[in-house]
Amino acid sequence: MEEKPQAKTYPENNECQAPIMDDPFLLLLLRFGFGRECRFEGGSIAHIFAALVTVIVALWHLGVAERAHLHHGHSFPQAWTRIGSLLCWHHPSWSISVQRCLVLLPCILLLCCCLPQTLVAAHAEPVPAPDTLPPTFALMRDALHQALQLRFTAALEVAVRLEQPSQHLLEAQLVRGIIAYFQARWQIPLPPTTRQDGLKGLATLLEAGQRQLTRSPRTPRLQLVLGLAAIFQGLLQQQSGASLDFALLAQGRSWLQQALMAYETMPDAHLGFGLWYFLDLGRPGLLPRIADRAGNDNTTEAIYHLRQAAESGHFSGEVARTFLVCVYELEKRYDEAMTLGQALQATFPGNGYYALVSGRSQCAQGQYALCATTLGQLAADLQAAVIAPLSRDDRFDLYYFWGQALYETGQDALAFEAFRQATNQDPGNTKDASLWAKYYLGILYERRGAVKTARQLYHTLLRGRNVDDLHQQVEQRLAQLREG
Repeated sequence: MEEKPQAKTYPENNECQAPIMDDPFLLLLLRFGFGRECRFEGGSIAHIFAALVTVIVALWHLGVAERAHLHHGHSFPQAWTRIGSLLCWHHPSWSISVQRCLVLLPCILLLCCCLPQTLVAAHAEPVPAPDTLPPTFALMRDALHQALQLRFTAALEVAVRLEQPSQHLLEAQLVRGIIAYFQARWQIPLPPTTRQDGLKGLATLLEAGQRQLTRSPRTPRLQLVLGLAAIFQGLLQQQSGASLDFALLAQGRSWLQQALMAYETMPDAHLGFGLWYFLDLGRPGLLPRIADRAGNDNTTEAIYHLRQAAESGHFSGEVARTFLVCVYELEKRYDEAMTLGQALQATFPGNGYYALVSGRSQCAQGQYALCATTLGQLAADLQAAVIAPLSRDDRFDLYYFWGQALYETGQDALAFEAFRQATNQDPGNTKDASLWAKYYLGILYERRGAVKTARQLYHTLLRGRNVDDLHQQVEQRLAQLREG
């Protein structure tokens, strides 16, 4: 291989060359546009024009690569550094004449004004989902839609249809694994083997898929299926309290990175990267980081990826929106959680989870009247079986936050019943909010004139664990009762 005169004669410029050497495409462009035979030494305008064409193509390449900038460690400042290095890798003794300046200046201004906007637009706008989906993706989307509607029997029937062509067995097993995750989260009553069946199916998928991948190593759809299977296996393991397979999760991330580079699989690969947030959220602090580069907060990345999947995913859009509304609430982005939760409730009226997220977010924002209306309707729908049954944890949240909203709006009778319902959902007082519910019940007993009952309830709270300033608040109530 020919040794580059630049590196040999001018070693102080090697550092500038390093970013280019990291990108084979830019290196190829460099050899084409800035080769030794076209090093501007002749000073012709033709050489300058050739250089500008090379820069334009390089910028376009970086704009495409920037779609995956979160996975490869690139950012716009680094990308522009590479272009700067590309431009500056010329003979240091080259002098710019007035004629050259007159030609270069308008061209450079045009590049600076127009191309950055094009690159930013390419980065910000997701690839639109096609109007007509491949049959496999359409069936996968239909099955997951049924699962989010809590129609799990119908969802599994669609998965059976997906299995009919033998070449789509892996996609069917992936869908079954995702359905199992949502069953374990929402189905009441839950079939006893749901998680185990889901984990077993995903393990079979991963074993068979890796054998196929050894025969066809560059198959983006297979890499997408394997990457998502590794993620959902981790989520199911997390649900069941099992230890995570970190080696498999790291391999899953690698598969997703490859799938992200293909047009067909890129939108749905974003879902896998967005779900790393939840694996990292449930990770004990002493375990190694698996979801992000050291020291970086992965919340911004998760929101970015889930938004991309929500807006352009072939089959993962609604699943991504479901996880996205959860991220918004966990990160206290309540306005966005309310807006998306209401939209999802309209899409899935039989699933009360989305209305619950909206109501909790309204309560956190101090919008108690709206919260009382939202959760009051949800409680009525639950009572009338208009929606599917809620899990015990979700029922507790429904009645606790509804009771808090009613208490703040002066509806004491309804608040009293709501708080009693909340405490019934957590008889062991395992939740901190259960203790606060009993505190509010004590105040409402006082207002009803049942001072003795209120005092007994306060003393019971003092004998239990303290949460925030609960004991201080209880002592103040008891002092007021003694003074009264």
